[in-house]
Amino acid sequence: MRLLRSLVCAVVIAAATLPAVAGATTLEVRNNSTHCAWFTVYTSSGTFDTWHILSNGVYRPQFIYPKQGVGFQIFASEVKVRAEVKAGPGCDGAMLKDTYDIRKDIGGQLTATLHNTSNGFNLWF
Repeated sequence: MRLLRSLVCAVVIAAATLPAVAGATTLEVRNNSTHCAWFTVYTSSGTFDTWHILSNGVYRPQFIYPKQGVGFQIFASEVKVRAEVKAGPGCDGAMLKDTYDIRKDIGGQLTATLHNTSNGFNLWF
C-alpha cells in the first residue's frame, strides 16, 4: 500500500510539471482593422523552434473580414499569428502589410488582434 501511495504521488508530481502542451489553449483571432486580411496560425512545441501551420478542419488559414473574429483550439506551447492585409474590400488586391506576433508559454485563453495604427497595421496579443 505504501509503494502504491508513493507511485501515485510520483505520477501526480510528474503530471503537474508537464508543459502547456498537455491542455488546450483557446485562441481568438480578431480583425479590428478596416481591411480584410488572410490569417495563418502557426504552432510550435518550442523544442526545435520549428513552426507548423495549423490546418485541420475549421482550424486553418483563412480570410477574416473587418470587425470579425475566428476561434481556434491550440495544443502547443507556442503560437504565432500572421496577418496579410489586403487592399481590396473583397479580400482581393495587393498586399498592404505582412505582420505577425508570437506568444510563448501559452495556456488558457488568448486574443490576437489586428489594428489600424498611425504606422499602418499591427498585430499583437
